[in-house]
Amino acid sequence: MKFVIKKFVTMVITIIMVTLFVFIAFNLISGDAAISSLGTQATPERIESLRNELGLNDPVLVQYGRWAINFLKGDMGISYSYRMPVSTMIMDKVPVTLTMALIAFVLMLIFSIPVGIYTSKHEDGWIDRSIIIINQILMAIPPFFSGILITFLFGRLLKLFTPGGYISYDKNIFGFIGYMFFPALAIALPKATMAVKMLRSSVLKEAKLDYVRTAYSKGNSTNEVFYHHVLKNAMLPVITFFGMTLTDMIAGSIIVEQVFSVPGLGRILLTSISNRDYPVVMAIIVIISVMVLLINMLVDILYSVLDPRISIEDK
Repeated sequence: MKFVIKKFVTMVITIIMVTLFVFIAFNLISGDAAISSLGTQATPERIESLRNELGLNDPVLVQYGRWAINFLKGDMGISYSYRMPVSTMIMDKVPVTLTMALIAFVLMLIFSIPVGIYTSKHEDGWIDRSIIIINQILMAIPPFFSGILITFLFGRLLKLFTPGGYISYDKNIFGFIGYMFFPALAIALPKATMAVKMLRSSVLKEAKLDYVRTAYSKGNSTNEVFYHHVLKNAMLPVITFFGMTLTDMIAGSIIVEQVFSVPGLGRILLTSISNRDYPVVMAIIVIISVMVLLINMLVDILYSVLDPRISIEDK
């Protein structure tokens, strides 16, 4: 119970700090939400009238307090640019971004765990060296560029999907998952190579500890020592990396969504930032922050399950 309360308090404080920072930043950077909202119809009189209507002339902390109180009531506000409820705009985008991140995470696990285990068990073999070289190459390719390569290879040459031909999940769930596979692959590739490197290093470091020699001296086979002792302990730091990676996949999918024309949170976030549409930006930031903090909490719980010596109450 202490763990849950502590994590909840941390979540609340983090969200307050992040949203307050973004709110202040919006008021410091150049640009005016009223001008962006009015567009070509902007006149000094209409701008001032809209600023008064939206409360943009109020002090920053007053604006933030008003937004926070409304948000706690379940009111995300009205978009300045689209003049519609923010909740209506973004709620159907959340499953898109979350699905893409989850598919990318699964692809990373499918690739990184078997390859990481193989390379650690066959250290300095030619396959291990080849995988290390390929890893370094893939690690250096940013997701947006790998997205362009994937679009060219699988979209243009092999015609496995239509670039830009996004399929909505409410129309064809299988077509949606099939299309999301490719942007998810672009996100997963560099993360998978990093996971392989980390798992390999963690296993090799763990295999040199004294308890491994003790396990061998008791007559355990190589596989028994590796899977029952070494791998279990080596996975602890890797799990932390997996948790950080999943949060990064959720929060860092903005560019990849642009490459594949995926209408997720990333696209609408970029548009809203350029339009100074802070109700939309704030709502998306809160949603992403909650996802990230929940994942971190799940990682802490999983940590204690894998290693009973670690108590979540101590975190």
